[in-house]
Amino acid sequence: MVLQKPGKQPTAYQTVGGYRPIALLPTLAKVIEAIVARRITWAAKAYGLLPDEQIGNRAHRSTELAIWLVVAQVYEAWRQKTSASLLQLDITGAFDTINHTRLLATL
Repeated sequence: MVLQKPGKQPTAYQTVGGYRPIALLPTLAKVIEAIVARRITWAAKAYGLLPDEQIGNRAHRSTELAIWLVVAQVYEAWRQKTSASLLQLDITGAFDTINHTRLLATL
């Protein structure tokens, strides 16, 4: 798409320099991405594909809720006079080292 550059004299719009080309592909891609994400989220919720304990990337699930759930579990363990342990994994860089052929086969 081509837009007129703001603040130019009317005669400037008779030359190429009076216009600014922009690409709308990123905008269209974002719209499609949002639609697909909404449909996947709906399907995961409708068919119970995610456990209730899944917090990340879910509506109405916050870090505050995650902390509250962990604290509640610890208090329950203490109430029952047992111990509680927590395992946290950071998988931020995991995708960079994964075997993509095997991942595609799994998906």
